[in-house]
Amino acid sequence: MKPLLLPALLLLAAACKPCEDWRNPECENYHPCDTLGPVSADFRMEEDYFLHKAPVANSIFMNRGLILTASQELDTYEWTIGTDTIRRRTRTTTVWFGFPAGRIDIRLVGTRPPDTLCYPGDDGRDTVWKTVWVEDRDSLPVWGEYEGYSLSNPKRPFTFRLQPEIHPWVGYTAMGYNLPEGCTRIFGVDFGGSGFEINGGAGEDGCRSISGYGFLSPDEQHLTVYYSTYNDAIGRYLADTFQAVRK
Repeated sequence: MKPLLLPALLLLAAACKPCEDWRNPECENYHPCDTLGPVSADFRMEEDYFLHKAPVANSIFMNRGLILTASQELDTYEWTIGTDTIRRRTRTTTVWFGFPAGRIDIRLVGTRPPDTLCYPGDDGRDTVWKTVWVEDRDSLPVWGEYEGYSLSNPKRPFTFRLQPEIHPWVGYTAMGYNLPEGCTRIFGVDFGGSGFEINGGAGEDGCRSISGYGFLSPDEQHLTVYYSTYNDAIGRYLADTFQAVRK
């Protein structure tokens, strides 16, 4: 019978473990008012790339899709995007501009039956305004130099640069320099206003198959890049993260 003693003790310990999940009605700290919260029409803004979506800091490129998504599951959604007269009534909607429209004010009005027992002041309706700037390619805040480090070697800082260029094969494009450290130029960069995507682009100096995406912080002073490079020595991709501050 001794072999059964340990499993029995483990079951007893699990049964005696205090329940701390506030979402579980059987737990002592269950709090029904923490499940949904008051009605909120808050929403997030993202730029649409080929493989990724990057959060919008303040600006987007005029040819890039702007994805708007309500944070909460609501009963009704009513979007107003600048002077656009199209009625958009879904939780997620995407809009393209195609020209440097400048400042665009975006409004979301959302409704849902309120939980008046938990939130007596909630009328079930909320309105949120946000602003985004639609820029041409020469005015994008993502261009510039950023000094930082990769998480694989945080004690070795280096500078990454992203800039627009005219390439003889593809015309107007973006070039990345020195990511990872030592790669002179990175081709295949798909750029936006608040970020960019590297679609498996080849780099000079033996760097190849570089993939990933980067985005700016809300103040446009910090850059985070999630990327991977193919390592010939081990025959697989190595993932890393570059964190930097604008120079």
